[in-house]
Amino acid sequence: MKNREIVVYAAEVAVGRERVSVRLLVREALMLLERELIQADGTCFIHSVSVDVHATTYDYLTADPYFAQLERHYSAIQEKIRQLASQEE
Repeated sequence: MKNREIVVYAAEVAVGRERVSVRLLVREALMLLERELIQADGTCFIHSVSVDVHATTYDYLTADPYFAQLERHYSAIQEKIRQLASQEE
């Protein structure tokens, strides 16, 4: 199937009355990291970032105000990114 997105990793955590979810998606050669914040009143914010194995990804992840709550998931995502990049070589 052309242009199909594959969810490689997904997780959700509750932080107080908010929910934060992260997903690593792959579409052809593109890896996309999505972070969704759902606030207590239902307001939803989604960040989407094209990721790679470079420091830019690390900089984005560590700048996240919810990094402490998502750290183990971000570590797993970074490992998935490294695995996917090594498969492309």
